[in-house]
Amino acid sequence: MPLLSTEAIVLSSLRLGEEDKLITFFSLTRGKIVGVAKGARRFKNRFGASLEPFTHCHLVLFEKPNNKLARISQADILYSFRKLRESWEPIERGTEMVRLLLRITPEEQPHPGLYYLLKEGLTFLETGVNRYLSVILFTAYLIAESGYQPRWDHCVGCNRSVTETAAAPSRFFSCKDGGLICPRCTTSEAQCISISLGALTFLQTLSKIDFRSAHQYSPSLLLLREIETLLKDYMAYIIGCHHLLNASS
Repeated sequence: MPLLSTEAIVLSSLRLGEEDKLITFFSLTRGKIVGVAKGARRFKNRFGASLEPFTHCHLVLFEKPNNKLARISQADILYSFRKLRESWEPIERGTEMVRLLLRITPEEQPHPGLYYLLKEGLTFLETGVNRYLSVILFTAYLIAESGYQPRWDHCVGCNRSVTETAAAPSRFFSCKDGGLICPRCTTSEAQCISISLGALTFLQTLSKIDFRSAHQYSPSLLLLREIETLLKDYMAYIIGCHHLLNASS
């Protein structure tokens, strides 16, 4: 059986039968993978806390041909994120990050950018910064890293720059087209989301800086809620397209 050794972060842990656990990881070298921890519920000391959600570990798996479920041979804790699991809010926020990652990523496709984004996102949650902001930033960078970075500088309809439409009273975002739609290009059939100048300016800034630097900003709660709604709608559209593609293949 092929042996896989890699860094990984535990995304979820489920009971499997009377003695085993089914663990989903996001790994550095293989992306999203699922493994069975034999006897993990019967022999608690075998894996200890290494299979707890959010745990950063070094993972050793045995992979069987024609079987998507690998057997977990060893999992050694690199960092436990124990403090993250000590209160409800960081657990809830961390679970939201994991849920978004699970929904947008296919199985067994390596993506180091997403791996390090998740690791850094959990780190920010544990340190106790603005966790609501962290999840919104994580969503924005998850979308970008997954290949769906919206166009924030030009209208996707007429390709005019934002500065050329600066006098416009409002602008819109099209989930279908993945970018801005100026008022001139909107139609009654188009499903567009109105976006304020403040939200647009912040999203433009995010596209030019890294995830860590983005935490230096402190947008208003009203602005964050607007951006959260827009990003959730865009994520829902992206995930819906994934499901359609999978159904037709």
